[in-house]
Amino acid sequence: MAVHHQQAVDQRGLKTLVIWLLWAITSGVVFFMLYREAGVLDFILSDNTHITQVILAMFLFGVLVNFFHVCMLTMEWFRIYRLEKQVKKRGLLELVIRRGRRLVDMVLLDVQHMIKTQATPNIDILMVTRFSNQYRISDFVQLMGNLLITIGLIGTVLGMTLTMSGLNSALSAVGEDQRLVMEGVEHAMAGMGVAFYTTLLGSILGGVLLRVFAWIAKSSVESLQDKLMHTLQVYAAAEWQLQEVRDMAIMQAHVQQLSERTELLQRAMQGSRQEMALFREELQALQQSLEAINSNDTMRELAVSHARYFRDLRQSRGLLSFLRPRSQDTPAE
Repeated sequence: MAVHHQQAVDQRGLKTLVIWLLWAITSGVVFFMLYREAGVLDFILSDNTHITQVILAMFLFGVLVNFFHVCMLTMEWFRIYRLEKQVKKRGLLELVIRRGRRLVDMVLLDVQHMIKTQATPNIDILMVTRFSNQYRISDFVQLMGNLLITIGLIGTVLGMTLTMSGLNSALSAVGEDQRLVMEGVEHAMAGMGVAFYTTLLGSILGGVLLRVFAWIAKSSVESLQDKLMHTLQVYAAAEWQLQEVRDMAIMQAHVQQLSERTELLQRAMQGSRQEMALFREELQALQQSLEAINSNDTMRELAVSHARYFRDLRQSRGLLSFLRPRSQDTPAE
């Protein structure tokens, strides 16, 4: 009976989740201290402006998004440690990835595809494109923290407005109605509470706690990216460097063929120049032969002399034509 040994889970993959849980516990303790000393929770439940409730709801939503992000990164860490052992043992091209659902699986599959298709992989660009979504999630959580600070400042301005309104109504009722004075003072104190608690919650929950949560996730993404880069550079760089050597050999062969063809073309052009020179010499010899034939042709000389004779004869007839009698000068019979 075969016994299958289950591979132990690498505990190093839990470091991001452990850090997140430690900070979450610290945040809970801080919030409990605020509730115990300053009565924050009581004010949140009794806040008529609902600004503190909005701040708390946005904080919980940001924490929830960040928690799922950290859990996803933890699974990625488990996967990268397992794949690192396989790449170290068998190499990148021999690595078999069946599902490829994890981010590190997709990166390794991309590198495998580029090596098999004789393409030189650019690891930096590949990392930026594949991990861009992870950075967006971290930036979103950090954006939630900045929004909490902004909402806290808005609550501060609103609380100061309520305080001024309550004091105005209280001062206007002094000496007339004691009950209106007390209501105005209570309204002013409630406005001061809104201004104080919204600033406190916005700065602590958004400016401190949520930003640290976002930093934990972003730092984990950067560390995961560095770990994957280290694995590829140490255990898989030789495979695509061999591909680069093969590419250089192919390029050198093409250059050698191009130089040989260029040399053949130069030889052909040199032969053509020689043939043209021979053809020019033959033309010159033919022209000289024609000139010699023309100079020794007796028939041509005889034709030239007859042509000259008939030309002179026509000219002489033209000169003696005026000596002939005209028809009107002839006497009649």
